[in-house]
Amino acid sequence: MRSSERHKLKENEVASVLSRFLHWVTPRLNTILIVAGCLVIILIAALVIRYQNDRRDSAAGVNITKTIRDLGGGSLQGVPEDKIPLIEEMARKYKNTPSGAVLLYRLGLMAREKGDNEKALDFFHMASRALEDKEPAHIALAGLYMKSGQYETAKENLYKIAPESPLYDNALYLLYLCGRATQDEDLMKRAADELSSERFAESPYQKMIAIREVL
Repeated sequence: MRSSERHKLKENEVASVLSRFLHWVTPRLNTILIVAGCLVIILIAALVIRYQNDRRDSAAGVNITKTIRDLGGGSLQGVPEDKIPLIEEMARKYKNTPSGAVLLYRLGLMAREKGDNEKALDFFHMASRALEDKEPAHIALAGLYMKSGQYETAKENLYKIAPESPLYDNALYLLYLCGRATQDEDLMKRAADELSSERFAESPYQKMIAIREVL
């Protein structure tokens, strides 16, 4: 077959494919344009929302840092006791930003250290909604709920800790304690067995369970 004939066959194949494509697209063109337009609008809206959220978080971070520097020399622990309510008010104001959530988590730790568990619970709950890494807040919440005997609620928080998380051994240990407190032997065994794996050979919680098992 001569090259001119092969070239003509290829042109015919391309024309045939193009013709079939146009035959399929033409009656659906309006729908395709509407869908494409909606996708573009959704993409633009997502970018605008992300930009606004980033700006809001940036402003929150600047204001929080400045306020803590002015009141406590740059350290939250250095803020005078009578000025802590100002920091708490600011944290609530920015509770929907990652920077505000981090501040809420730190305030929760401070409240827990002072024995104000009710306030700590409130702060940890608010923090868990906007923290980029929510797992420390869930661990903190679980500990407080266990302290008040609310083991089912504690377990709900612990089950939110992903197996690949660096806090997973902590979660397993707390689940073991939940099982022990509620006499749930199946939960105790599952948590202890998983914590005894090679992955957690260096975990202090593996040793702590071993000690509890012999008591």
